Amino acid sequence: MGGHTLSLGINSEFQNNNIGGWGFLIPAYDRFTGGLFVFDHFEWNENLHLQGGLRYDLGWLRTKNHYDWFQSPVDNADGSTSNIYLQRASDTSLNFKSFSGSLGLSYIHGNTTYKINTGKSFRMPLAHELASDGFNYHMYRYERGNLNLNPEASYQLDAEVSHVASGFSVGISPFVNFFDNYIYLNPTSDYNETLQIYEYTQARVFRVGGEVNLGVDVTSNLHMDTSAEYVFSKTE
Repeated sequence: MGGHTLSLGINSEFQNNNIGGWGFLIPAYDRFTGGLFVFDHFEWNENLHLQGGLRYDLGWLRTKNHYDWFQSPVDNADGSTSNIYLQRASDTSLNFKSFSGSLGLSYIHGNTTYKINTGKSFRMPLAHELASDGFNYHMYRYERGNLNLNPEASYQLDAEVSHVASGFSVGISPFVNFFDNYIYLNPTSDYNETLQIYEYTQARVFRVGGEVNLGVDVTSNLHMDTSAEYVFSKTE
């Protein structure tokens, strides 16, 4: 198409999770995600290329009601104690949607390639991040989700300079990345029985870093590669 290579696509996923047995960590749920995208690669000339993409995502999560099969003691406001069946999950419906996109430029000059890219990404919270409420015996901790979590949105700017010559190659690729609501599992000072409680929460995260790599042909049959990476991360 006159230098344009256009790609269109759609993808979707449906999950149905049922639970059985006696323990509880995550509820039974149905989860659907879908996305529609368009991507264009424009060849300005043989050395200069422009890439751009736009994507729309949507999804929903339906969790199902769940109570413990056994009674647990609960302290009342008047100082007495009651034995009740604790509710671990409720009938909840959540919906998410967002636009994301990217724009990149690459320039080839002899054996050296220059690239720069910027973009926004999107991620729906997973079921265990939203609705977990139980013991994770594999990790020896109590995990608790948060139904008020927002989708993750990330903004990134990265660049790359690579040079390939006879017998060796070298490259450097720095990046700057910002999450306005990064989801992570946060340890608390509370305990449930003997296990520490971890809660899913969100925070602003700023990251900067990069990678340097070097490759050398030692002989015609032996090639050696080495690389170094650095990442600095700060949470607000």
